[in-house]
Amino acid sequence: LRRLGERHDGNVRDDRGQIVGDGKLAADLVQKEWRGDLHSRKGRDVMHLIMSARAGTNVEAFENAARDFLAEQFAGHRYVFAMHDPANDPKEEREGGKRPHVHAHAIITMRSESGDRIETTPQVFREWRATMAQMARAQGIAMEMTDRREFASPPAFTRNQVRPVSREGRTEHVGTSEAAQGRYDAKRGGRRSLAKAERSREYAIKAAQSWQKIALASGDRRVVAYAEQQRDHLTASLSAGQAEASVNVVHADFGSKFRANLVTFQKVVLEGQEMRETTRSEFEAYEKKVETALFRLERSVGPDERDDFDEVASVAREHVNGRRELIELYELKSQAQAEQGTATERDNGREPRDDANEQWDAAVAKHGEAVVDAANDVLVDIETSRESLDRIEAGELSNDPRVLRADIERGLARAAELAVQGNTYMREVAEKDPELKRAIETAEQTEERPAEDKGKPPA
Repeated sequence: LRRLGERHDGNVRDDRGQIVGDGKLAADLVQKEWRGDLHSRKGRDVMHLIMSARAGTNVEAFENAARDFLAEQFAGHRYVFAMHDPANDPKEEREGGKRPHVHAHAIITMRSESGDRIETTPQVFREWRATMAQMARAQGIAMEMTDRREFASPPAFTRNQVRPVSREGRTEHVGTSEAAQGRYDAKRGGRRSLAKAERSREYAIKAAQSWQKIALASGDRRVVAYAEQQRDHLTASLSAGQAEASVNVVHADFGSKFRANLVTFQKVVLEGQEMRETTRSEFEAYEKKVETALFRLERSVGPDERDDFDEVASVAREHVNGRRELIELYELKSQAQAEQGTATERDNGREPRDDANEQWDAAVAKHGEAVVDAANDVLVDIETSRESLDRIEAGELSNDPRVLRADIERGLARAAELAVQGNTYMREVAEKDPELKRAIETAEQTEERPAEDKGKPPA
């Protein structure tokens, strides 16, 4: 429609006789009015799938990985695929070809020979990406499946939301609507964006905690700096999300009976906005204040306002829970900064004086650094799982305790194995940890039994 207008100097009219004189009017007409009729509502017969890798990836290795992925993931489906790489792509760059990164296009039938239809959900797409990364690693390509929620990355734009305007180098697009242009700009500009769904928010919190653990555990300064940067991006996005959620409380509309009380309650809740880096005792005082304000607000609720109150109470408690999680992230951050400060003091020839470092130095002097490091890695994982289990039992977390219990058991088994193999520091720690001590005794009994009896439980 746009090219038709260009050929006829804008003298093009729609079915109502209105002139479609330029590209913007053409795009608005197609996207806003004709789109529903132009797109079939019937299920697709085939699917177009694109697999890609960064520039410089070995083409033959990637082709083998793509072939293995398709065979693994779409067994029973008919498919065909083609490789495109800068050297052998038949299309010229100005036509969209010879992209700097190697990629493959696959056309796959939606139904298998047995009649099963391919599911296309976000979870399935993540599984495909993980499988593709696994096949690539098997071919010697360093590839990992990443989730945008781990980096607070903006969502991708679709081909229906943009149209290409230049194919020289990296293809440039313009949005087909104002909203689509905003999404395109956010993606190309790398604007930080956190998914709003509660499940995604919980995922982002866990991702921030994982980045913090990486920063604490790594001895590589570049890895530490990168992990801390990602942690800070996620923490900032979570804070912004909490600020946005609080607006729902501020703009709630309620009956006049308790409007004045609601205003007072809003002020109490929003005090948490300034609690970016505060102590746990200050947060607990704030939490108690919110609950007290909720109790007072509830006393002024009329019979017709109960649903409205329940909604406000739910939003307020979510806000407080979000603040609690941020406090925990800040505590981890403070711990990391303290440990980095300790490392700096050591680099400058000054030994820190705190008890933890003295105990560490004493353990290293007694058992050796390699022994203590190996044991400490396992012990940290065990203690992290134990703390989470304690929080579940206290009602602070809603995770499945069986999962954490299994993590603890696996950690104890690894710790016991180290002790049996001669890790003296692990045995020293076990003297103060009855659970670990029992795990070591069980492992020793298993080790002493005849080989044919090791698969059986101890008598």
